[in-house]
Amino acid sequence: MIPLEDAFHGATRTLTLRSPELDASGHVVLRERQLSVKIPKGIRAGQQIRLAGQGTPGFGGAAAGDLYLEIAIRPHPRFRLDGADVWFDLPLAPWEAVLGATVAAQTPTG
Repeated sequence: MIPLEDAFHGATRTLTLRSPELDASGHVVLRERQLSVKIPKGIRAGQQIRLAGQGTPGFGGAAAGDLYLEIAIRPHPRFRLDGADVWFDLPLAPWEAVLGATVAAQTPTG
């Protein structure tokens, strides 16, 4: 899960992955590795980021495959997403709505 701000502006994040591997004696051990992942600006929930050659090695010594990360966006305390739309509930007093008012509204960019 990524924060809404990362999906909106783009970011680079470091992930720590643990993957099972066989050691020299044939026992399965977990090996940790870190990957730097670039999150493109405007990415949406459900889209995937492809990391070429970062997946699990193939059988018989074949090259590593690709690793796909599926994007999920963490719920935000002020904004909610509906497809490509960003929603914000703006609190208004009844007289502001009826008589008209100029109010400041927050956006993901500030």
